[in-house]
Amino acid sequence: ATLQAQDADIGTNGQLTYTLSGDNSDAFALDPLTGELKALWSHDREEKDEYQLTVTAEDGGQDVQLSGSASLRIQVQDQNDNVPQFTNIGDTIYVPDSVKRGEVVYQFDAEDKDSGANSKLQFYLSGSASGQFSLDSSTGSLTARQDLQKDTRLQINVEVFDSGKPALSTRKQLSIEVADAGLFPTFTSSISQVN
Repeated sequence: ATLQAQDADIGTNGQLTYTLSGDNSDAFALDPLTGELKALWSHDREEKDEYQLTVTAEDGGQDVQLSGSASLRIQVQDQNDNVPQFTNIGDTIYVPDSVKRGEVVYQFDAEDKDSGANSKLQFYLSGSASGQFSLDSSTGSLTARQDLQKDTRLQINVEVFDSGKPALSTRKQLSIEVADAGLFPTFTSSISQVN
């Protein structure tokens, strides 16, 4: 980008010199004669998403040099440089055999440190037992397509994609072990009765 100021004077008095100041101004180079602004290195939005700087233009007056300043806000645009990560998943999910068809088995959660479309996630299901489950691609909610039988071990793959171009993804292979519902803790009162 080229920053430009104007001075109505003629000759040396109208020649401008540009300077840059502010926190982290050393991350940029400003050509003092042309006002061309360049980043000195590749910036990562996840590390710092915005820079607040001041640009000053000073004329070449012989006796008195006059200057004008302007605030400059530089926003770092997001690059799809982070792979989405599951935040709540191990190698095995234990579920009670009381889970019936249409009920939620598990809620997958994932995060992506990017922003905008680069952080919008979609979940997909595959694997030998994937036909026994439905996975909501936008919420990560896994539901049973049939009643689950005790003492079964089911293998599935869950993959989470971001919506960047190109899309990045993480895939997790896991087991779902169906166990006796009596082994799982239960609440003795409903949540609505808790004060």
